[in-house]
Amino acid sequence: MTNKVCEINILGNKYSMRSDEGVERIREIESFVNQHLQEVLEKSKSLSLQNATILAALNIAGEFFKLKDNQKDYQEGVVRKSKDILKWIDNQLEEAKGVDVVV
Repeated sequence: MTNKVCEINILGNKYSMRSDEGVERIREIESFVNQHLQEVLEKSKSLSLQNATILAALNIAGEFFKLKDNQKDYQEGVVRKSKDILKWIDNQLEEAKGVDVVV
């Protein structure tokens, strides 16, 4: 995909962004950012837009790191389980070496 310029709207401010993502993904990102900013602004009405943006960025970063940790835990679990399965298969093959098969 080629780099495309897309216009987005964040809290009423228009921005042009260049991205390899499709329009649907850019709209998802736009909506996600707007939602987080609106949540921060609703909770703390006296915050400046700059401070609300920083808090929203920190919240998004927190979510990102939580998801990253969950993904790492999941991958480690898959590796552990795969090793257990391979060990079990090896044991089954070892036990089967002494068995004569009659057809």
